Amino acid sequence: MVSLSRAQGLVEELCETTITGWVELEEMRSALVAEEACRQEGRQQLEALICAAKVVYNREVAKIEQEHSTLDVERVEDIAARRR
Repeated sequence: MVSLSRAQGLVEELCETTITGWVELEEMRSALVAEEACRQEGRQQLEALICAAKVVYNREVAKIEQEHSTLDVERVEDIAARRR
């Protein structure tokens, strides 16, 4: 049979181990929260860059379409001028 003092020692050891475990879990939780915050910030930065890239892309596409339209008009005018 386990003596009372030995049982108390085991209970104290179990309490210390439990407290240490809780502290380690809290540290991991805090690290995960900080990591998630960094991920969110990175995601927001990427979304902003994507938005800016889309704006630039759309502007460039519009310029190219305008140039194609201008070239098409000039081509039609050249063909018409040759037929005259």
